[in-house]
Amino acid sequence: MNKIYIQPNKESSITLDVSIVESLNSPIGLSLSLKMKRPRFPYTDRVWSPGNKAYLLDKGYTVEPTHYIVEDQTGISLYKSTLSTKVISNLHGFIGAGFYHKWVFRTFWSIMWKIIAKSSGLPEFKAYTYNNMLKQPKPATLSPDVLVVGGGLSGLAAASKSLEKGAKVVLVDDHNIPGGFYRYLPSMKNNIDKLTNVILKKGSIILTNSKFLGRFVDGYAITSPGTFYIVKPKSIIYATGGINPIPLYENNDLPGTIDLEMMLKLASRKPELLKKSIILGCPHALGRIAEIIGKIGSTVICHGNDSNQDMNIEGVNFLDYSGRLLKALGGNRVEKVVLEDERKIDASFVVSGYTPFPDINLVIQDGGKPLYLPDFNRFTVQHNGLGMVRENVFVAGLAAGFFDEKCAIRQSEIAGLLAVELKVEAIQSEVDDFISECKDSIEVIKESNSLNYTLTPAHIDFWETKNSKGLQFIDWDIDITIEDVIKAYDEGYNVMELIKRYTGIGTAAEQGRLTIPTTIMLLSALKGISLSKLGWFHIRPPHMLPTIGELAVEVE
Repeated sequence: MNKIYIQPNKESSITLDVSIVESLNSPIGLSLSLKMKRPRFPYTDRVWSPGNKAYLLDKGYTVEPTHYIVEDQTGISLYKSTLSTKVISNLHGFIGAGFYHKWVFRTFWSIMWKIIAKSSGLPEFKAYTYNNMLKQPKPATLSPDVLVVGGGLSGLAAASKSLEKGAKVVLVDDHNIPGGFYRYLPSMKNNIDKLTNVILKKGSIILTNSKFLGRFVDGYAITSPGTFYIVKPKSIIYATGGINPIPLYENNDLPGTIDLEMMLKLASRKPELLKKSIILGCPHALGRIAEIIGKIGSTVICHGNDSNQDMNIEGVNFLDYSGRLLKALGGNRVEKVVLEDERKIDASFVVSGYTPFPDINLVIQDGGKPLYLPDFNRFTVQHNGLGMVRENVFVAGLAAGFFDEKCAIRQSEIAGLLAVELKVEAIQSEVDDFISECKDSIEVIKESNSLNYTLTPAHIDFWETKNSKGLQFIDWDIDITIEDVIKAYDEGYNVMELIKRYTGIGTAAEQGRLTIPTTIMLLSALKGISLSKLGWFHIRPPHMLPTIGELAVEVE
C-alpha cells in the first residue's frame, strides 16, 4: 500500500491512501464530481487548476487541492463523509444552478445555510499546527524598475530586454523552473537556460513556485516559499501566456480530458500512458511538439482554420474527419470517444489542442479592458499594438493577442524596452522593425471593434457537440454545465456579473480564466446577443488562491 501520512496534531493522524493510483498504473483524479460522483483528472498544468497543486512529480498523478492541502508530498484531508454530504450531493443534479435563489432556500435561509455548510464535509474551524510543515513567512518589500509576471518565453524575453536598458527586474512564475509551455521540449531547453542565466547574472530576481495575488493598495502581492512580498515596481509587464480551452462534449469531466501542456508534462514522465491520445484541433504549436507526439503515436483531429497545417509528422495519425466529437465513454477514466458519424475510437486521453485563451484576467484587474479578436475568435486586452495598456502597465506575447510565436517574442521584447523607456520615440528603430515584421498581427488588434460582436456556434471551435444538452461541463470546480448557464440567462440573469452570482461560475480555483471566455462566447452564440451587452466579470484578487499559512505574516 502506498500511503502518504501527515499528523496535523497530537490527537489524530490523517492518511491519504493513493494505492488505487498505483494499482491502476495510470493517473486518476482522487476528487469527485458532485453531479456524477466520479473521479477527475486535472485539466491544466497550472497551480490553480484542480489537482495540480498536489501533483506528485515522482508518481505522475494528482490530488484535488480543494479536498487536500498538500505540502512537500504530504496530504491533509479536509473532507469527510456525512449524511448531509450524501443528501446534498445526490440532490445537486436536480437542484441545478443558483439553488440558493429558490423560494425554499430564501424563505428558510436561517436553517438552510447550516445544512449547506455542513454538506461540504469540511470539519469545524480549528487551529491546527502542522509539525514543521508551515513556517510563518517573512514579509519583504521589493522596488524594482520592472516587475514581469510570467516566466515563459515571452516573460523571459521581456525581462532580458529591460535588463539591456539597465533596469532592475523581478520576474515571478508559478512553476519551479521558467520556460512555460516550452520547458517540456528538449529542443528549447538551451534557449530557456540561456535567457534565465542572463537574467540572473545581471542581478535580477526570479521568484519561482510563487503566486501572483494581484494589485492591492500598497502594491502587488506575491507569495513565495517562506516570504510574502509587496512589490512596488515602476512598470509591470503581464506575460501570462494562455490556456487551451476546455473541449465541450458529453462527459468531458472524465479523467483523461487534459490540455496540451499537461500532456507534455505527462509525456516527460510517463509517455507509455499516452499511447491512445486523441488531440482535438490542430494546435499552432503542432510543429514544436512533433518530437514528442510522434514518439507517443497520437491521433490528431483537426478543425477549422487550423486544418491547413502540414500533416506530415512521422508517428502521428491525422484522422480524415471533419465532424465533431459527441461524447466520452468510460467509468473511472476515458476509454472511448464517440464521433458524429457514430464511430467509436479507443482513447486514453482527450487533449485540447485548440488555440489558447490568452490569460488576461490579471491585467484586467489592473485597469485593462477586454478586446475580442474576430480573426482568432479569442480575447485579449486593449493596448496600443505594442503592448502598452495604460501608463506603466504592459501586456506581452500571447496574452497581448500575438498567436504567432515569432511575433509574440518580438512584441515581448518591445514591451520590455517600453517598460523602461516609457516613450515609443526612445526605441523608434526597434518599433519600426517590429511593425515591419508583424504588421498583420498588429492590425488585427488595432482594428478590433472592442466587444461589439455577436457570435455564432461556428465561432466556437472548442464546442464539439454543438448541442447544449447533457453533461458538458464549463466549470469543473463547481460542476456547472452549459445547460446551467442557459438556465441562468433565461431566468433573467442576462449579464456576466449576474450569471456569476447566480451560478457561482468562475469563482473557484481557476478564477474565471477558462470559464469567462467560454461562457460569454457560448451565450453570445446561443442567444444572438452582443459580447458587449453580456460584459465581463469584475475581476478581484487574489488570482491564485493562497493558503492560510502563506498569509500568516505580520506586516506593518
